[in-house]
Amino acid sequence: MDTIIKVVVAGGGAFESFMWGGWTQLMTVLVVFNVIDFLSGVALVGKEGRLLSKQLWLGVTRKIGTLAIVAVAHMLDTTLGDAHLIRDVAIFFYLAGGTVKFD
Repeated sequence: MDTIIKVVVAGGGAFESFMWGGWTQLMTVLVVFNVIDFLSGVALVGKEGRLLSKQLWLGVTRKIGTLAIVAVAHMLDTTLGDAHLIRDVAIFFYLAGGTVKFD
């Protein structure tokens, strides 16, 4: 069991490093903001009695989309050099309240 946990943690770390270029403080802030936004959305739909609504799942999709766009920004950074300028700009965009409509 100990070996399985180590393999999962190592694989997760390798995946995270590949997708987002390592974990930075900005990524932590982005994830915390996403979690707060998601939980407040769940509380709102729960209060209105629509816990399985399409709006809730659209919110989850947008959170995943945010991380996907940050991953693409990191890949652009890797292509253009080894800086994290585009990735950090994408993170700041979402932290500033930017949204992308998938409608």
